Amino acid sequence: MRLMDSVLASSCIDWRMMAVVTAAKNQGACGSCWAFTSVATMESAQAIRTRTVPPLLSEQLLVDCDGYDLGCRGGFLGNAFRWVIQIGGITWAPLYPYIGMSGMCQRFKPAAVRLRSYRWVVPNEVSLMQAVAQQPVEHYYGGVYDGRCFWNGVYIGGACGTAPSHAIAIVGYGTKPGGTKYWIGKNSWSGSWGDKGFVYLLRDSARVGVCGVAQQARYPII
Repeated sequence: MRLMDSVLASSCIDWRMMAVVTAAKNQGACGSCWAFTSVATMESAQAIRTRTVPPLLSEQLLVDCDGYDLGCRGGFLGNAFRWVIQIGGITWAPLYPYIGMSGMCQRFKPAAVRLRSYRWVVPNEVSLMQAVAQQPVEHYYGGVYDGRCFWNGVYIGGACGTAPSHAIAIVGYGTKPGGTKYWIGKNSWSGSWGDKGFVYLLRDSARVGVCGVAQQARYPII
C-alpha cells in the first residue's frame, strides 16, 4: 500500500515537540536497528491516534520472536509490522525488556498496541515529507556517518551511499534560518549520540535524498 501523492504537507513539523516521540534508546552491539525503528514508529502512531503519551514498546519481542527477520543479525523494512499484525499486537517494554542479544522467544504477552496495516511511501522526498507530516516514518538508508560532513549542524552526506544499511525513524523536518532544509532522524545509538540521540539529515538534495533517505520508507496504521 502506498501514500497518495495528493496529501499536503506542512512546511515544517517536529513530532518531538508534540510529546509523541519517546527518548532515543540504545540497541548496543545487537544489529536490531530494524526493531528499534519499527517500535519507535508504533509508539508514536499510538500516541497520535489516542492523544496520550507514547507507550514504551518491546524491541526484544521482535528480536526474539519475529520470524520474518533475523534478530541481532538484521531485519527488513516492514517485516516487523507484518509480524505484529499477524500475532495480534506488541507488548510493553517493561514486560519484555531489551537485553541487547537474541534470547528465547516469550511470545505470549499482553498486547499494548495492535496494528491494522502499514503503508509504503513513494520513494522520493516529496512523498516522504507528506508521510512524515502525518506521523513518524521508518526508513532504511546508507547509514555511515562521517564527522567531517556536517554543515550548520546538518549531515550533508560524505561517506554514505544509497544502499540500505541502517534503519532510523524520521520524526520531522524543517529549515534552518540560513535556508538549509533537513530531516530529523531518531537513531538507536543512545541519547549520548548526536543531538540527544537524534540526527539532522540534509533534505531536498537528490532524487532519493542524502544517503537514500527517501528510498525505502514505511509507517504503521493503528
